Amino acid sequence: MKILGFELTPWVDLPWMVNFESVADPLWIKTSIMIARGVFASVPSFRMVREGFSLDKFDRPVIVVTNHTNYYDWLPSRFCLYDELGVQLSSWIKPRPFNSGYPVQVFLSKTGNIPLASRGYILVADYNELFGEPPDAETYRALRDHIDTGNPLPDDPKFKKILNTPRRMLGWSFDPRMLPYREALQRTFAEMMDASLRLARRASQSNQFMHVYPEGIISSRLIPGKIGTMQLALELGADILPIGVSGAREAFPNGPRPEPDTTVHVRVGEPWRVPRNEYPSDFRAFGGSIPEDIREQLQAHTDAYMEKLNDLLEPEYQWMPDGKSDGWQGIDRFIPTDKG
Repeated sequence: MKILGFELTPWVDLPWMVNFESVADPLWIKTSIMIARGVFASVPSFRMVREGFSLDKFDRPVIVVTNHTNYYDWLPSRFCLYDELGVQLSSWIKPRPFNSGYPVQVFLSKTGNIPLASRGYILVADYNELFGEPPDAETYRALRDHIDTGNPLPDDPKFKKILNTPRRMLGWSFDPRMLPYREALQRTFAEMMDASLRLARRASQSNQFMHVYPEGIISSRLIPGKIGTMQLALELGADILPIGVSGAREAFPNGPRPEPDTTVHVRVGEPWRVPRNEYPSDFRAFGGSIPEDIREQLQAHTDAYMEKLNDLLEPEYQWMPDGKSDGWQGIDRFIPTDKG
């Protein structure tokens, strides 16, 4: 089924990603900015304080990284960058929003977004396709431990069905006679990651800048970043530009229309130069398992630019004391539920 030339899907899978368009439609972007400007202006005492905006910071390919405090915190950064500098972002986002209904899918496809599948998403989507419902927390944990560490699965008919049923795993052909479930899921993830990288390169070649949430999950205050952004920077030959967004969780708690008497601070930092010469010349960021010493190096560099991001935030948005997210947990990270 197509709407406005866009192929709609209940799940983000490989065939869908191959045909997905990551380059934003200019008309949709201009219209969205115009609507946002009108909505913001109509709300009494809503303000956006902008600091550090300069085209000099975009003198080479960059990946914009922002903190992720609520569902609509992309609005301030995207709006300000386009309004101030004419810079269009293409955001790497989890597939979860694409499962929020066809209107959302169409909007995301037209405004520059790249679906980024994870092993957890593939696990949940595959399970849902097989059983007609998502796994419960205990089942998810058992499957995730099996995939991540090789822990054996319980001797249960449900798990035997997962291991032994031939099927299309989000478009990747899984034959248990040829390949174990654990390896099939890892290969599906690798194929989907390659598809995301192709979409990113296409958007980058159209002069859009990448945008990533390095925390990987919503949290009201900053938590440590994951190494995926560093991997992406190495793959794309880009540096990292931190932008701190404070006030979004108070301004946009219920939707894209801000609350009255709220203020959002958007601060652009200095580009963080990725030290490529510290990595082996043949290192493939998403080419398979990562040696432990390289993983530690990626994390150390991630921690370094996350400190720069923390410095751009208002105190109440800076580091979460225990370093743990207070946002969506479990399968809520991958598919919409009755909780949001």
